[in-house]
Amino acid sequence: MKDYAVGAKHGGHYSAPLKHEDRVRAHDALRASATFKEQETRFNRLIRDFAQAFVMGRVAATRNTFLCENSLTLQRADDIAEAAVSIQALVAEGMHNPARREERYAIESLVKYLLIDQRYPTALLSERLGRFGGIERGTIGMVDDIVLFMLKDEVACEFRGEVKSEYARLCRYVHASSPLLRERLSDARRGAFPGLESVRQFESMNRELTRFFDLCLTLLFHAIGSPETGDAFIQVFDDDAGWKFHRTKFMRHVSAHFDYKTERARRPQPGSQPRGDSRREARG
Repeated sequence: MKDYAVGAKHGGHYSAPLKHEDRVRAHDALRASATFKEQETRFNRLIRDFAQAFVMGRVAATRNTFLCENSLTLQRADDIAEAAVSIQALVAEGMHNPARREERYAIESLVKYLLIDQRYPTALLSERLGRFGGIERGTIGMVDDIVLFMLKDEVACEFRGEVKSEYARLCRYVHASSPLLRERLSDARRGAFPGLESVRQFESMNRELTRFFDLCLTLLFHAIGSPETGDAFIQVFDDDAGWKFHRTKFMRHVSAHFDYKTERARRPQPGSQPRGDSRREARG
């Protein structure tokens, strides 16, 4: 199998054959390098820590039977789990743009599910499903109507803005567009084909996924509720100093919501020394 690169000759164009096998061998060598392995380790840890948070949040929510049985967010949490598993498989194979389509779906789903849960907190699941039909075609701007009770007002405003900007960015990878076409052609000219990602691309994707998981967990824990989220932090996350989301942009503010708890006064907290500027993101 051969790829072809376009070049100029005597004012015209020619196709120079480039062996696909050579690219694959070069990429195999890159994947074995220390810099690539570092990003691979970071990626696997991000996935692991998100999965841990996702599972522990759902376990903590079992304290509230009505919530578990009727929350649209919790009843359809498998949608988010499915997206996360898909992202893991796609990124591991260097398929970043399909992973971004999963990111978009997860963010949109969480925003809409949470909005229904907050608008109709006493409704049964059947009623919430019926209500969902009224917003399913709504825009991501409905995140402005979500009550972010574990974030201070200025942080909540920043969160809503980031959800909208991240969603808009991800939409570029769902529909065919001139910017996306130019980006893919530019990648091809540089030899950056799907599945043959560079260390820089992998590093960039890890930063992107850190932001994505940070947004998702913030929405998820607002669906679960303050008491149950507090249990997850105090009993699980606080004991894991290496948990990747202690210092991310928004989850550290969710964590700070529970600084009043006496259990924290008895021991130093991994995410609280210091919390830093709210605009800084963790490196992941």
